[in-house]
Amino acid sequence: MGKFRRAISIIFLVPVFVPVLVIAMLSGIFYIIRLRKLGDLWLHFWIRIAIYWIWLTFGARVHVTGKENVPKDDKNLCIIANHQSMIDIPLIFYSGFWCGIIGKVELRKVPVLNALMYEFNCVFINRKSLKESLKAINQGSENIKKGIPMAIFPEGTRSHDYSIGEFKAGAFKMATKARATIIPVAIQNSRRLLEDPRGFGITDVYFKILPPIETRNMDEDEVRLIHEKVEEEIRSAYETLRRV
Repeated sequence: MGKFRRAISIIFLVPVFVPVLVIAMLSGIFYIIRLRKLGDLWLHFWIRIAIYWIWLTFGARVHVTGKENVPKDDKNLCIIANHQSMIDIPLIFYSGFWCGIIGKVELRKVPVLNALMYEFNCVFINRKSLKESLKAINQGSENIKKGIPMAIFPEGTRSHDYSIGEFKAGAFKMATKARATIIPVAIQNSRRLLEDPRGFGITDVYFKILPPIETRNMDEDEVRLIHEKVEEEIRSAYETLRRV
């Protein structure tokens, strides 16, 4: 039943989703003629349409909480979340974080999606190479310094059993090098939409934004242990979210 549900959802998704993404990328025209704000509005409008179509085709009812925890005047943000599904990236955008994503290098080969990721200042990471991983983290850190929020999944891969994996300390260097404000996020049930669907009912998906953590005034010990602190907070919040 799960595979059948997924196949039906994808059949209804692709005919609308791909053309909408292509239209969204026309924002590049506005950027070329130096109408940056108008280009951003165009891009965000069409991306939202694509995301709403994802929720409709996969039967998602998304609950975003904690928006009041996002600093209004701080642009040096690093969103850090647990990772369950490919759907997690649309979830981040849907929640209001128009940011770059640290994504696996394989996504560079996906037509349309790769171009869209470049539009959002996403950074591709090759986790099989330490040198390339460090290069990607540094690039993400530079983006944050320029006022471009970035998001990363510090587990390094999606969870296959709904548990949260160990957070890699290296992933946090993107935030600490930029002296960014970390926004921890707990995600629950997104795996039910694509990787592990059950039946044709509505799935409640939870995206909980936790209080921000400043890194700019941390001492060396705090920086060294920041991954443990964030992991603990996300795990604690995750356990409070209802699993379907």
